[in-house]
Amino acid sequence: MPFPPVSDPLASTGYSPPASASPTHGAPPSPLGSPWRLRLLGSFSLEQDGERVCGFGARLDEQLLAYLALQAPTAVARRDLVALFWPRIATATALKNLSVTLFAIRKRLQEEGLPATAIDGVRQSLRLDPLLAVDTQDYLRALARAARAAHKPDRNRAIEESIALFGAGLLPGVRADWLTAHQETFQQLYRVAVDLLSSPNRRPQLLAELRDALPPVAWQLAGGEP
Repeated sequence: MPFPPVSDPLASTGYSPPASASPTHGAPPSPLGSPWRLRLLGSFSLEQDGERVCGFGARLDEQLLAYLALQAPTAVARRDLVALFWPRIATATALKNLSVTLFAIRKRLQEEGLPATAIDGVRQSLRLDPLLAVDTQDYLRALARAARAAHKPDRNRAIEESIALFGAGLLPGVRADWLTAHQETFQQLYRVAVDLLSSPNRRPQLLAELRDALPPVAWQLAGGEP
């Protein structure tokens, strides 16, 4: 059953993002200049040069890829993945299920022109290759830039970019125990971003709240410490 609709904090503030702050405008390129982007904010999709090329059809495939994307650039142990996605079956069987699921995902990615190494096996772990850019990383990176910005125009541009990227939220139609905390964090960050634009008199308090709410990976993606 999908989540109920989330109320939009923008509606109560009267703020509306400028036309330039569209979800695709000004999005930073992949670290390797790849045209490929995985979207988790809104409906799950794979895009090439800003155009949607496919979904995956199987919910398990999408959730596994989304989980790796949300952990990136950190690698995830295979045994942690099987404990999360196949908790009620024997480890050996679960590892076989993981291999079958990974084969299906890699095959689908290769059909769209990505290399099999888009999901990179590192010994007993897996990670998403930077070749595949992810919009959630762009979202966190923009908020980290906003939290660091010394000048108001730079801060506001980064905030507007994050608001545009957020869209309908993190996989709003998906309900999974592992995903809930991520969804709540992304929603909290969105609300703080909106408040920063609509309540400038509360800026010091809200910037402190933003820095506290950002996960460590946001600073890593932005290239340094808070």
